[in-house]
Formats: sequence, C-alpha cells, structure tokens
Amino acid sequence: MIAFLAVPGDHKAPWLAGGGATLRGVADVDEGPQPLAPFVCLKYEGGADKKSAVPVGTKGTLAVMGDGKVRFVPAMLPPATFRALCTIDGAAAMENLDELCPVLRDPNERVIKTGKLPGKGPAKASAPKAEPVIPKGPDSERIQGLWKVVRGTEDGKAMPAEMAGLMRVLITKGTFAIGAIGKFEKGSYTIDPSKSPKEIDLVSPKGEGGKGIYELTDRRLTLCVPKDDNAERPKKLAAPKGSGLALMTLERIALGPSNPTSKDWQDFTPKSKAYTVRFPGDPTEAKLEVPIGFDPQTKTLKKAALSLITLEVGKGEDFGAYAVTEMQADAGALKQQGEENAFKGAKEGALKMSPPGSRITSEKAVKSGDHNGREWLVAFPEGGTARIRVYLAGDRVVSMQAGPPSVIADKDADAFFDSLKIGKR
Repeated sequence: MIAFLAVPGDHKAPWLAGGGATLRGVADVDEGPQPLAPFVCLKYEGGADKKSAVPVGTKGTLAVMGDGKVRFVPAMLPPATFRALCTIDGAAAMENLDELCPVLRDPNERVIKTGKLPGKGPAKASAPKAEPVIPKGPDSERIQGLWKVVRGTEDGKAMPAEMAGLMRVLITKGTFAIGAIGKFEKGSYTIDPSKSPKEIDLVSPKGEGGKGIYELTDRRLTLCVPKDDNAERPKKLAAPKGSGLALMTLERIALGPSNPTSKDWQDFTPKSKAYTVRFPGDPTEAKLEVPIGFDPQTKTLKKAALSLITLEVGKGEDFGAYAVTEMQADAGALKQQGEENAFKGAKEGALKMSPPGSRITSEKAVKSGDHNGREWLVAFPEGGTARIRVYLAGDRVVSMQAGPPSVIADKDADAFFDSLKIGKR
C-alpha cells in the first residue's frame, strides 16, 4: 500500500502554512482517466536496485510504501494498477511489483542490532539479500554473468510464463549456456557494440547461428534475433507478428557459491509455509502455471499452480541449480490415483522436463518424516546428470533437484536434500 507520494512543488493549493498543498486525494475511476498525473514531479535516476525495466529518465514520482520501502512510480503505470497500489492489499497481490515500481535503496543502508530482548535470546538480523556482481568496463565484460529470462516474444506471441520463469543464461567470455535447473546447452557469440543498434552474432551447439541486436544496462539485457539463420539482422528491438523474430528480456541475478561453507547455508520457508529447506545462499521464489493435461469436457488445457524456489550456482563456464517445486493437486486426486501410480506419473513428468533422450539410471525409496518419496538419477544425452527427489504430502507433490555434479558436489546435494522438513496443512 502507498502511504505517501511526492508531489510537484509548484502546484498552488490551500494549505495551513501556504504554498503547495501536499495532502491530495487520488481520482477514482469516474473522476479522471489519469489519477497519477497530479503526482508526476521527477525523473527516474536508477538507484541501487535496478530490477525494473523502467528506463533511466522516465517521468514519475516517489512513493513511501506501508512497509517502509521507497519506490519509483512511473507515469506510464496503468491507472488501475496505480489505484490498486493505493489500497491496503493492492501491493501484496502484485508479484511483479519490483518490475513495475523499482525499489530505491540507500547504499548506506544498515541493519539495526537490537541486542538481547527481555525474556529472549539475542535477536538475529536477517541475512542481506545477495546482489549480483556487476562487471565494469566495455560490453565484452559487462555482458558476462548469470541472467534469468523475464519475458519473451516470438512472432508477436508471448513466451509461456512457465518457460520464461525457468530459463537461465550464463554468459562468459565468448560463450554462453542456456537452459533450466542444471540442464543447459552451450554456444558461442561475438558482439560489436560500436554499431547502432549494437550487434550480436550467436552460434548454437549444433552450429546454427543468427545475426541479432542487443541492448545492455547493468542489470538488463535485451536480445532480438531472427528465427531463420539466413535472415537479415533486425533493425530494432521488437518481434511483432509475422516478423520471424524472437525478443528476450533478461535480468541479471546473483550466483550462489559453488563450494559453500557452513556459514552459507540458511533455512528457507516459502510463502505457502508448506515446508522448510536449507539453501547455500539466498534463493528466489516464483509462481507459475504448468500444463498437466487436457480436459475433454471443456476442451481446454488443464493447468496447475506451481511454486518454484531456485538458487543458481556457477563454476567456470558451467552453472547448476538447487530447486524445490510444490504443486497442489485436486483434493483426493493423489489418494485415488495410488502412491505407485503417482510416483510413476512424477517420473514421466521428470523425463518430459529433461532434454529429449534423457533416461533414469537409478531409483530408490526415500522418506522425509512421515512422507514417502523417490529419488531418481537422470542422465542427459549430451552428458551430465541431475538428482531428483519427489515426495507425496497429502494433496501436494514436493519435488527437489540439484545438479549437475560438475557444479554441485554430492555432499552439498545431500545436505540440501536431507534438510527438507515438510509441514502439515
């Protein structure tokens, strides 16, 4: 919820001390089409938190939120969204709030140490959220790092949210790896930042290539490439219908340690409170919808809500991930299906989410408290493996994955898997 908004100082209105009024109402739907307009008074200058796609120089205002955070509110924010932010629960319901209205952080921000509270032990300060390392220098250096796909468009059609939410790209000097949760393919690239727009040439693992363009900031990378290898280089960052182009927006994210120490490991509980697990770093949480089958009665694709928690780690030119997913099944569906059939379906799902040609090389029964599970070792056709564990907990399916072993050592994968504690719901 927005508590306070910055306003222009030259707008004269009644006020006890004279001068510009700072107490104003927000126009309702029937009172004006642009409720944000009276508050626009400055331009976005970036700031310590640049997770949003809002360009530097965008007009807008500053908002002090009910949780104490200061956000930049762009003038281009849809009126309905702005009005929702002015309600008590509006901001809490927006999972993409950081993209729409970036948080402005104080680089000198500190954590207050409360000391020992009456009747309690010393208060624990929350661990600071990991920030990605931003390389300095020319584009050839700044483009390197781990990126997540925020959104994508191909021929005017948006990339499915479940695909965008999983995709990661690790860029090193002259090479890239693209994939999801430890399953990735490598390729090479060259860039020419002297051109306008800046040019990038990509070569896939199969030798296929594309002539594209890019735009790069400290925390954002936008790519536009043709689907046809022999097509001309695009002129602008857009992929409208019939263009034969693909457009991807990526956001830089922090890599976790590839060789974690005991101090790196910390407990994590998702918003659902369904379980607790330990990660060697600060993971991210995303909500997705994934297809689970076809409904013959409504003739529509059935989808299920999926909670995904990931922590990516890097080692040289490779990267891997620790991941936990939680999917809520229909009430009584898993019990009716039977435990063995449920695990069989989960195994088939794990193979479908893996590269074509992947196979399960080992399987064993596992437990987490009172909950039965299975662990599989999946071998990928291009080399590499990943360990997957799946548990049934009432009407929920909780899955864990860690890999590949070239990045995540067995002892660290064991510490991750064995830390899971599933709660009761």
